[in-house]
Amino acid sequence: MQTLDEQEAILNADLELAKEGLRDDRNWYVTPHGHLMTIILGPVEFTMGTDPELLSVNERLTDDGEHPMRIGRSWAISTIETSQPQFKKFRPSQTVHPVLNPDPTAAQTSLQWYDAAKYCRWLSEQEAVEEDQMCYPALDQIKSGMKYPKSYLTRTGYRLPSELDSSSP
Repeated sequence: MQTLDEQEAILNADLELAKEGLRDDRNWYVTPHGHLMTIILGPVEFTMGTDPELLSVNERLTDDGEHPMRIGRSWAISTIETSQPQFKKFRPSQTVHPVLNPDPTAAQTSLQWYDAAKYCRWLSEQEAVEEDQMCYPALDQIKSGMKYPKSYLTRTGYRLPSELDSSSP
């Protein structure tokens, strides 16, 4: 576990890097909320899924197994999970069981998918992403049965990675 001095030094370094934003001479950047993003230059072809030999007999019946996939565009993705302090800026009341996650600076855990999607929408709002670039509907509409905006896979707002990002080559 890091000391408070180490945590403060890292935070200050992240804040300085966030001021720089995206630069042409590197394929990464730090967002204003401290997320370290890496840029993946597309198109990218890769194998998705799990090796069938690693699956139980029951899992093999329902799992697609390994299959080729392709993402035809470039994108950015966070290199590490959202931390508890980052998520608490969005939802101050969020708690984590201290026995399950005793480090208060560790990754935020125990979230529903919709909560993570709301965090993405909130980040987009905090960074003044234009409405036509939002990947999710308004916060109060992110729930079961929600409708995605058209072309949300190509929009610039924050969103969670999805198998829908890719297609067979």
